[in-house]
Amino acid sequence: GLMLGEYDPTNPNDGGERHVANTFMAPQGNTSERRWEFYNMPGGKIELQVKESIAYNFGTVSAPAQKPHLTIFNDGDIVLYGRDSVGIKTGNASQELTFSKIILNTPIRINGDRSVGVEIAKLMDDGYGNVMSGDYDPRPARIKVTVGDEANDYAGNVTSYDSNFVEESIGLFVNKSGLDYRLGYFDFKFGDYAKNSTLINVSNGKLYLDNNNTQEMEITKGQNNFGIIVTGTSSELTLKPNMKIGTTTDPVNGTVALYVGNGGKIHFDA
Repeated sequence: GLMLGEYDPTNPNDGGERHVANTFMAPQGNTSERRWEFYNMPGGKIELQVKESIAYNFGTVSAPAQKPHLTIFNDGDIVLYGRDSVGIKTGNASQELTFSKIILNTPIRINGDRSVGVEIAKLMDDGYGNVMSGDYDPRPARIKVTVGDEANDYAGNVTSYDSNFVEESIGLFVNKSGLDYRLGYFDFKFGDYAKNSTLINVSNGKLYLDNNNTQEMEITKGQNNFGIIVTGTSSELTLKPNMKIGTTTDPVNGTVALYVGNGGKIHFDA
């Protein structure tokens, strides 16, 4: 497994650098539409122990005229311990990612403050046929993120925050004007240590949560969290699954299922 920048508690400067485990770049040469797949197989581990780290970063495209197919598969364990870290970052890509896909069969786990599991800040392929006909890969996207299933450790705590909890982290952050992204296979959860965090934040663009395999989104753990936030005049959420906060045996305190503001929109689709 990859233990990125293992934390040294005896070093007061530890965790001060930015770390990237995997960086995507388009293939060199003139071959159009080459396909790259990145696998974290069952039993594999990508563990980020220092702050400001990225597990997968979509970076500079060497041949902008090409249309590379870049796909991330996760069947192992990706865990973000350092604060201000990102599991999958797309905002650094130098062009749109209309042929690239995220397939997380097992979740990214966020266990550091102010971190993001998956950022979608470019146009991407969701497997629903949003891009041109004859696409390379008919499989639907899958995004799974768990926030706060362990207490803060390593470089995970913001000094002014409660060291016992994972705070102000986001499972999925959507921020792309013109995006119309549909998820039929997903799982977003809070753990016992999630506090003041959000499962999904739609800041820009459209997100459709279908109910192909998730009939009900349940929030049964954590405290003072948000399920889904939609803000901004060009932000829209269409929600098909039911949402349920707490049960008789699992009470949840101070948690809001849906919050919409600043011109955002939420549609309920039966």
